Amino acid sequence: MSLNTTKNKILEDWPSDGLEKNPLCPVCQSARRKVLHTGLRDKVFNCAPGEWTLYTCVDCGSAYLDPRPNEATIHLAYKTYFTHQNSLQELPKTNESFIQNYKVALTNGYRNWRFGTSYKPASVLGIALALFKPKIKNRIDAQMRHLPKPQKNAKLLDFGCGNGEFLVFARDAGWSVTGFDFDPKAIEAAKARGLDVEVGGLHELEKIMYEFEVITLSHVIEHVHNPKELLESCFKKLQAGGRLWIQTPNLNALGHALYGECWRGLEPPRHLSIFTSHSLERLLLDSGFHQIEIIKTDMPIDNLRMMFMESERVLKSKNSSFTNGSDSYEKQCLKAYKKSAKDPNCREFITLVASK
Repeated sequence: MSLNTTKNKILEDWPSDGLEKNPLCPVCQSARRKVLHTGLRDKVFNCAPGEWTLYTCVDCGSAYLDPRPNEATIHLAYKTYFTHQNSLQELPKTNESFIQNYKVALTNGYRNWRFGTSYKPASVLGIALALFKPKIKNRIDAQMRHLPKPQKNAKLLDFGCGNGEFLVFARDAGWSVTGFDFDPKAIEAAKARGLDVEVGGLHELEKIMYEFEVITLSHVIEHVHNPKELLESCFKKLQAGGRLWIQTPNLNALGHALYGECWRGLEPPRHLSIFTSHSLERLLLDSGFHQIEIIKTDMPIDNLRMMFMESERVLKSKNSSFTNGSDSYEKQCLKAYKKSAKDPNCREFITLVASK
């Protein structure tokens, strides 16, 4: 499909006054670019109209849509977005199975020790198990976003909090939590959990008169029109020595190399920009941050499995003759898990902490 045909298709499916040109890289403002993927469609939630072109910046390596939905119409891409629903990853609860109860106790034992929660049942044996079983430790640490234990009245902001799953964990660990999200339905679900959350974005963030010890951005920065403005606002709202935690899809991921335009991490047109570790670090430095630390512990294999399973589903929907077998994504997932354990630069997600 030619670029002209792609452009016409966008104008047919997306409101003609709802697009904006985006000729410069959102990270480094370079105009030097090349086409990465064309004819991209929403095959993840199947709710966003249009076909999209993704460019990659020759200078910093980031990728970005051009044209892209403007801020007035981007909501059309979120009609069935997953933050409308309660998460499937609620805090583990006890049940009638002794084995399951014991697993919950072990998990709670480590979580309570490491993060300061007080969940029950809990077993101190969970501490030793997690320390000797990195997969278990990494899963819990990732769920808690690698938080430090809070000082008294320490404040945490989750910008793009969705339905509030993480904020519940942070609150239970002793943090004074606040959340913002653009999605009213997600905020409704979060408020039902008793959380201090509001619908809003950067404008509402700027109104806050106090500072935070920690701000987290979980799969948020790829959705915003001006990622540098977001990071600069976070920098202003952090106290001196505060931490910004970020996780976002990695353009250099093994999954992208394998699945190409069908990779789950592309998610057009909700993902307006996609970063590499290098380009995201550059953007953070330009926004005032320092001491940037890439989290190098292994990505939980369940997260990796989800990315590969969804990517394969998109691939099969695009090519009905695809016949690698129902377990092919599992095999590819295991290969990627082993390789990414040695090389964080090719993991599905970039996870990092930056300090003010």
